[in-house]
Amino acid sequence: MVGIKMMKKLFLFVTLITLVISQGFSQASVYHPIPLTNAEWRTDHFDQGICVANIYSLCTSLVFYPEGDTIINSKAYTKFYEDGISYEYGSSDMHVYYGAMRQDTTSKKVYFFALNQLSEYVLYNFNLEVGDTSEEGILTLGGIVESIDSVLVGTEYHKRFNFFNSYPYYIYLIEGVGTNGGLFSGIYDGYGFEVKDILKCFKLNGTTVLEDTLYEWIPCDLFTSNTPLVDQSPQITLYPNPVSVNTTLTLKSNSPERCFITIFDLTGMPFYHSSFLEELNLFLSRNEFTA
Repeated sequence: MVGIKMMKKLFLFVTLITLVISQGFSQASVYHPIPLTNAEWRTDHFDQGICVANIYSLCTSLVFYPEGDTIINSKAYTKFYEDGISYEYGSSDMHVYYGAMRQDTTSKKVYFFALNQLSEYVLYNFNLEVGDTSEEGILTLGGIVESIDSVLVGTEYHKRFNFFNSYPYYIYLIEGVGTNGGLFSGIYDGYGFEVKDILKCFKLNGTTVLEDTLYEWIPCDLFTSNTPLVDQSPQITLYPNPVSVNTTLTLKSNSPERCFITIFDLTGMPFYHSSFLEELNLFLSRNEFTA
């Protein structure tokens, strides 16, 4: 009798798992176009070699959103605008026209007519299979689809296209959203752990339905102040330096706020993340950050 009860529970558990997986696949099989009303894409641009005005090496934050319609060459488009702020220069631009978009939901292609351009181009092709090469509109050098899975956006699963050999910046497209770099962020050869664009968050009807978690300490809402972020970078000591086998990293901060640290290996992948208030002493082995 006990064995029968356990089998029933196991069968029920397996049934529930199968139901959840089936539901995810069925939702992903439904095409999700780019939303052309009540949507926002927030993109953050990082450059550790140039942007030093804040401890994140965050250069700019941009928010793109659709607003209004237009006719270009007898075709109907939705206009897109940009709000942006530069933390490096302490400047901002609001409601700047960026270009116009139209979609063909049958072919699952998204076309964009950029500002000051003479013709449209294919921004996205969501009708891809494993082994296909992407359009070069957003992936400047193109890319080969290695695998296709799904990701939860709000309450619905969207197809995700993962690209082969996209090191040092691992690239994927999300149907109805864009790339992991943003809606209009071009991903090109040379991106890595020092320079990259991140789709920080994607909103529908004012609600965040997709958010980056790697840089979770950076808020999703766009800063609206023209005042640049104050540099409160901690004092950094590395001894011995250069490193032969082991070293000790010491960080001291006078900031009353909590500081965050992420350490990347030579492949651009993070292998350590922590936070501290006043001081942090970290013992590191050279093997940890050499691939």
